[in-house]
Amino acid sequence: MIDALPEGRNIIHAAESSLRECMKSAVAEGRYEHVTVLARWAEQLAGIIATGRNGGANDAPRLAMARRGASLRVGKSANRKQKKSKYPVFARSGESLVKIAWSKASKSEYHHQAAKQVAPALVEKMRALSNGDELITMESVLPLQLNGQGEVPAYQSYLCLAWLRSIGVVEQHGRRGYSALDAEAAHELIENAWCKLPVQHS
Repeated sequence: MIDALPEGRNIIHAAESSLRECMKSAVAEGRYEHVTVLARWAEQLAGIIATGRNGGANDAPRLAMARRGASLRVGKSANRKQKKSKYPVFARSGESLVKIAWSKASKSEYHHQAAKQVAPALVEKMRALSNGDELITMESVLPLQLNGQGEVPAYQSYLCLAWLRSIGVVEQHGRRGYSALDAEAAHELIENAWCKLPVQHS
């Protein structure tokens, strides 16, 4: 014969665990309005279990405080995720591509720049090394050379790589490497995307 109360608690525990997984997915996808609703449901289930175990109408204040604390933790987590998810941001300043990112260490924005011409040069070298459809790695691409200007610092190449990926010129295939559009399609996309970048004034 099944002991109904423990079985019921197990069912509620399983539902609460499933809701926590849903919350993680919602945070990962940036659906922060869903996180709050799911957190409230999970807290209600936790309250049902606690009340059933302790039988405590007297526990209501404690449970209410626990729920408020959990809500604050979820809210802070969602805010951190939201702040992180909006970076990096790209802009242009003169003939330079600007990457605006978030530093966990200093808890502030930082800016890196690279000359606009690094982006097409990076695509050209990737295409030259790919032999058509072969995937290439950044280890094989670097160091990148600009005609008449010498070697491009690695961080500038990676800055342009991030931008090229964001506009669809370069695609990453897991750890296997990258592929890039042909020169004509890449040039058109780069120019169109460049014109749409917000202008950052020095």
